[in-house]
Amino acid sequence: MKSFETCGKYAKEVSSILDVGAGTGRLGGHLRNHHGYEGTLDILGANMDLLMQAEKKDLNIRNIIRHAVTENSELPVQDESYDMITA
Repeated sequence: MKSFETCGKYAKEVSSILDVGAGTGRLGGHLRNHHGYEGTLDILGANMDLLMQAEKKDLNIRNIIRHAVTENSELPVQDESYDMITA
């Protein structure tokens, strides 16, 4: 996917990524396996079953955050905690 390649282009320049709506970890896997990303990877999503599938993929995930992102909700992380946020 083009969006994966765009993220991959910049991934080596950052040390921490938050993948919002991570699901089964497809993007994290792509960054790790195809772009050699070795930094911190945290994933966030509403469906814990999907997030647990991502954890099983051996992606070296630091934090798994269960949170439903809505129009009026704030992310449950501190400002400027990540170099890149994907969605």
